[in-house]
Amino acid sequence: MRATTIISVLAAMCAFAATASAATLQPTGQVWVNKGSGPQPVKGATHVNPGDVVTVGPGASARIVYPNGCSMPVSSGMQMTVTLESQCIAAPGESSSFIGLAGAAAIGATLIYIAVDDRSASP
Repeated sequence: MRATTIISVLAAMCAFAATASAATLQPTGQVWVNKGSGPQPVKGATHVNPGDVVTVGPGASARIVYPNGCSMPVSSGMQMTVTLESQCIAAPGESSSFIGLAGAAAIGATLIYIAVDDRSASP
């Protein structure tokens, strides 16, 4: 039972980390996003996920802004696939990935849960 609970907690934390990795698309002009069901026009800022394909029309532009603040430009006539992590290079000592922080938090929370669970199971 304890193993099932731990697996459930880890699965929930992984789902949170995946959600937290979403980027924001900021379009100017004719921009489309294909989330797997064909290109859809984008009229304003919208969330995009890894694997989504951004297409920018003639005379338009867009920016993919990642949770860490990195901003990737997509120029007129270009197509870009959203990546899991930003392609920016972090300054020395800075983390380039929110996922790394979320993963560390997940591991820490799991270890605390196990420690508390072990104490309550002691006779």
